[in-house]
Amino acid sequence: MDLFTDRKIFPWLFIGMLVFISCNKSDPSPDRNIPGTKEGNRYDTVRYTHTPGVLRVLVDNSLTSYLIYKGVPRGFEYEMLNWFARDHDLELEIKISTNLDHIIDTLAIRDYDIAAGNLNITRYRQELVNFTNPILRARQVLIQKLPDNYRQLTLDEINDALIRDPLDLNGDTVHVRKGSSFYSSLQNFMKETATNICIDTIPGMVATDSLIEMVAKGKISYTVADENRARTLKSFFGNIDINTPISLHRPIGWAVPKSADQLLDSLNSWIDTHRGSLDYNVIKNRYFNPNAAVKRNIRRGYKPAKEGKISNYDPLIRYYAERINWNWILLAAQIYKESNFNSNSKSWMGAIGLMQVLPSTAKQYSFQIHNLDDPSSNLLAGVRHLDYLHKYWVKSIPNADSLELIKFTLASYNVGQGHMEDARRLAEKYDLNPDIWYDNVEKMIINKSYPKYYTDEVVKYGYCRGTEPAEYVKDILYYYKLYREFVKYEQKSNSNNSRTTTSSP
Repeated sequence: MDLFTDRKIFPWLFIGMLVFISCNKSDPSPDRNIPGTKEGNRYDTVRYTHTPGVLRVLVDNSLTSYLIYKGVPRGFEYEMLNWFARDHDLELEIKISTNLDHIIDTLAIRDYDIAAGNLNITRYRQELVNFTNPILRARQVLIQKLPDNYRQLTLDEINDALIRDPLDLNGDTVHVRKGSSFYSSLQNFMKETATNICIDTIPGMVATDSLIEMVAKGKISYTVADENRARTLKSFFGNIDINTPISLHRPIGWAVPKSADQLLDSLNSWIDTHRGSLDYNVIKNRYFNPNAAVKRNIRRGYKPAKEGKISNYDPLIRYYAERINWNWILLAAQIYKESNFNSNSKSWMGAIGLMQVLPSTAKQYSFQIHNLDDPSSNLLAGVRHLDYLHKYWVKSIPNADSLELIKFTLASYNVGQGHMEDARRLAEKYDLNPDIWYDNVEKMIINKSYPKYYTDEVVKYGYCRGTEPAEYVKDILYYYKLYREFVKYEQKSNSNNSRTTTSSP
């Protein structure tokens, strides 16, 4: 259900409020350590996106392009796009493509600014859209399963059991999406070499990562993938071979609509400036040349990510969200903001656990302090406080719509009702709307960090580091949108993959 129209959202917000930490609570934002965010390292704001101030990107959901891992957006292209967006003061809005065969067509006819998904730059695609200068280069390789007893075989014996010359694919079946560059590569290869390869076209809803998994499990014999992505997937599927190239190195870039000349120029200038830099190489190596520690994380995180899991606490979060008729994805976003899903987290203010519940808050609901280390007890305490806060704002602002109540509930979970009421009184005094959050009460809560405002006669609770609740609300709603899109995509993808593998040999 949509966050902004469903009453279930409100209970969620109550959980977040449970933490009821003072305005001075330390709460580091998750995406702060990204290149290009320091003062003086900004570009002119891009003013030629479809929606001013927003960069809408259509992405491929994969280990290397974009996914949610332990509640955090990850992926080479996500990190690069986020870097670009921050440099240009843009809000990055992610939409996962549900049919990769149509990702280029969708970009060309819909209101998206960029398509990104390890996209090979081809002549056919260039007829439909424009491409940036290359952000990567990779050759295409055949994905095949190693012999079951490969650990007992010599290298020569392994090579003898595998396809090492693409010409030997004559008469064999290779499974790829028809709309992929792999399909056209195989077609061109057959024309040039007079070989006869049976190309089994897979529905566009099935991602390359899923096809590689099918090879690893023996459901299909062969597929094709870009070598950079295949190398990362081999960290999880150790029984696949990726050493037979079927193409030369090809450029990979981001696609933009034909009409987006200014955006294309800005992207190209930015890419040319940063490609090959230290920050670029750090991001690139994280995904395409992973060290042993990163490989372990890939192995641990691949399955949960593909199942659409946001965290290890998803079942508990769902349970307690349902108890208060709340949206569980919104609750997960708030928990991530509070504790990064770390049940052992403790703040300098004494807040404890997943929901960062203060002992003084827990006592209001008859919870023992020693129980707050338990994830279930912590969530229950948080939910109760969140419910209390929501009811408080329903009564205080009876005419507010559901989204405004969510914002007020979240903000007061972070900073407390006292500071929020101060901000409302200031808003009214300075001819702003005390019942609207963005650019009204939000503005005044930020101003409460300045003497002119926190010493005002209408203020009862003094100084407040107001940027924290302002960022708190924005971050939670931002992560809610990311999580919702991710969970929705994975549920649909898993259903499609199930139907595909059932009919596969």
